Amino acid sequence: MQKLTNVPWPIYIKYGLIKRSRFFVNLFYKLVLLTTPVWKDIKNFKKQIKKHKQFRGTYGMYAKFYIIYNTVRTLKPEYILECGSGISTIIIARAIKENNYGTLISMEEYETFGKIISEIAGNSVQMHISETEETTYDGISGIKYKNIPNYPYTLIFIDGPTTKTVDLDAFYLLEKYPKAKILIDCRVPTIRALQTKYQGGYHQFTNMGYINFQS
Repeated sequence: MQKLTNVPWPIYIKYGLIKRSRFFVNLFYKLVLLTTPVWKDIKNFKKQIKKHKQFRGTYGMYAKFYIIYNTVRTLKPEYILECGSGISTIIIARAIKENNYGTLISMEEYETFGKIISEIAGNSVQMHISETEETTYDGISGIKYKNIPNYPYTLIFIDGPTTKTVDLDAFYLLEKYPKAKILIDCRVPTIRALQTKYQGGYHQFTNMGYINFQS
């Protein structure tokens, strides 16, 4: 096996194994999702999003899709905040519909993208467009949405805005809602930063972070 980077061999091999394991984890969860009502919503989203050439995602992170769906179905939260709209918006909306309970507030930085997601999701989602800003929280540099509606959130899903540093929204939100559970998608710096202040973990095979799920 030829190593093409300067990363030490043990780390290189570990990353390769994790990457391959994620393929099989996603395949497993795809099979699970095939048995759930949300699968039709996922298929419809993929079909609809092809009409918009600016969106080139493959949308194959089935482990994430299942975790989001199952978390909402299990916890039945009254108010859910999603920081970064997308296919997760459609999945959360379906889970709320099945629960027959809950409200989803979805934050999006780009109005055009938010409009498209709203059209696919329907009127079950409160879409809020907000600019982002670079700032710091307790010495941690990052980015957050400027204007998030004030609701008593019990579940928060961090999926944006995209940053190479830290998504700071959860830090500010946990000041108001200290018992809120936080799901974090593929943002390891954000997960690690939150773990310095709150109970949480990171699952490397699903690439998801969890804060306050122990309580």
